[in-house]
Amino acid sequence: MRHRHLTRRRLIRLLEAGEVSGVIDHVAACEQCAALLESDGDLSSPIQRALSNAVAPPRDLVDRMLVSVADRVRRQESIAVFADLFSIGWQTSKLFVDPTTHPIPEGDA
Repeated sequence: MRHRHLTRRRLIRLLEAGEVSGVIDHVAACEQCAALLESDGDLSSPIQRALSNAVAPPRDLVDRMLVSVADRVRRQESIAVFADLFSIGWQTSKLFVDPTTHPIPEGDA
C-alpha cells in the first residue's frame, strides 16, 4: 500500500476490510492521502462511516470486560484466602515459639 495512493473507493474498501493500521501507516507517510482524508470532513460521507466502523469497539466489549474483571477479582480473592491461611499458620507457630508470648519460667531455663 505504500506506493499506491488511496482513492476514495480503495480507502473505503480497506477500512471495511479491517486494514486500519495499514491505512494509518500509509496516510502518515503520504501527504496526498492525508489530504484526501482531511478534505472529507462530512461525517455522513462513506469514508467517515467506514472509518467510524473500523475503529469502533466490538459490540461485546463491555460483556467481555465484565467477565474479565470478575475472573480477576475471583483470582485475587483466592490469593487472599491462601495468604490468610498461611498467615494463620505463621501466627499460630509464632505464638508457640515466641518467648515474649510464652516466657520460660526461670527455674526451667
